Amino acid sequence: MKTTRFLFFLTPIALILQGCPVKFEKKEFIIRGSNPVEKISLDVPKSCEKFNNGITVNIEAMVKYAGEEAEFKANYDKVLLIEEFSDRLKAITSAQCKIVQTSTVIDTEISDHTFYNEIVKNYVEYQKVRDLILSSPNESQKDKVIESVLSVYEIIYDNKKDELAEYVENLKIQLDVDTGANILIFVNDNQIDAFQVGIDTPISYTIDKKHLLPKPNEQIKIRFKVFAIGFQELNYEFTLAELREKEKQEGEIKIKYSND
Repeated sequence: MKTTRFLFFLTPIALILQGCPVKFEKKEFIIRGSNPVEKISLDVPKSCEKFNNGITVNIEAMVKYAGEEAEFKANYDKVLLIEEFSDRLKAITSAQCKIVQTSTVIDTEISDHTFYNEIVKNYVEYQKVRDLILSSPNESQKDKVIESVLSVYEIIYDNKKDELAEYVENLKIQLDVDTGANILIFVNDNQIDAFQVGIDTPISYTIDKKHLLPKPNEQIKIRFKVFAIGFQELNYEFTLAELREKEKQEGEIKIKYSND
């Protein structure tokens, strides 16, 4: 899903949000910086409160569902980031709605505006997904829910990558290994560290968050290569989603090295 400059607010002039119809009116804007002057006509919500509430409940329902369903295990890391970013998403939606209500000039280049447009363009789909969730989706419908939830992540990543990166947390892991063992750590086959374990074990290790922001269609994999003289080399590989889920559910991540 790529960001475009085509400004498209909701095609229907009224949508049902939490049982209340949201009415729209046509409004003409001047595109800031255009020379000669360019204008564009948009459908603007009359009530930002109803409009913003509708988007909020849709996204919240999707994230809540994703956090509870096994089908989302492979993308659990992305679901957590959507959840962390949700307050910022709401703030952008609220601010941009007020801008289109009160302004006569639109800056099509600012990231908040393009981000808002992408969310708005997909609103109808999010409403459909929320309705599916409430009606207990079947297997094929669950695939549609997953697709829509990941589309939210893609919009955030494509438009707000730098901000999204600020919500990523370091990954703290406890490694239970033998004294003198050598450990190599890889993220997606890129070696990020190598060290030998000292006398005190288990040890605590932290993977820096700079390695842990997944692309929309990417599953980050983390591999621990453990070897020592006289012992078989061992490799432990996990997806970031698996480790984040373990971290969320158990409060810590423990990995035990064993050559038994």
